[in-house]
Amino acid sequence: MSMLMHPLFQSPTLRACLFAVFLFAPLTAGAAPVTYSFTSGSAVIRASLAGQSDSILLGESAVQIPLVSIQAVVDSEAGTGFGRLESFEIVGANFSVELDTSQVGVSHLDVLSPTISSVTGSDLNMFGQFALETTVAAQIAGTFAGGATFGPEAVSSAGNSGVAVGILFTSPDEVMIQVLGVSVASFDEFGNPDPTAPQIELTSDFTFIGTAVKAIPEPSAAVVFAVGLLAAGSSLRKPRA
Repeated sequence: MSMLMHPLFQSPTLRACLFAVFLFAPLTAGAAPVTYSFTSGSAVIRASLAGQSDSILLGESAVQIPLVSIQAVVDSEAGTGFGRLESFEIVGANFSVELDTSQVGVSHLDVLSPTISSVTGSDLNMFGQFALETTVAAQIAGTFAGGATFGPEAVSSAGNSGVAVGILFTSPDEVMIQVLGVSVASFDEFGNPDPTAPQIELTSDFTFIGTAVKAIPEPSAAVVFAVGLLAAGSSLRKPRA
């Protein structure tokens, strides 16, 4: 016998209640922002003087470092129709670079716990592209060309460090985000007596993949109500002893 032909469903009142339940249930089940946690990724670090494009790294134009922790929050139904990257935070591994002392007075640089966080969210366009403001924080230590050392010194951006431009791809359980040209750290050249000397800037391109942090879904109020009606109806129809 069809479920709808069960005597329980023959009551006009009960049928009306169930119709209302399933009519309005979708209105209470809107999608929520999804948090993605780190699965894999890496970063390419470049170093230059502020306002200049030439690398100040010794013997190479960039170095690759692993990423330690990443979280990104994506709302597929927000924004202008293509979703929204609500926020992200990226923590890179500690890394060291050798600098060209013909351009700067620092020969060796250690960067500890570089952290990049979004200040604002960004709507995605039809290609998944975004641009949002970021802030950075890190610890800097190093060695001067003469052998003296400095640091670690805390460096951080005041307000925001600029705009991170990138592209985002999502599937139901996975996200891939590429962030291009974001500032990792910007600081005065320690030991340089010239107050007008350009700052040292570290920039990076990040690529990372994350998986959705699964929450245990809660049954909607409509479903709970419907189950309650069925249970109540069944108990009323049980033959009395």
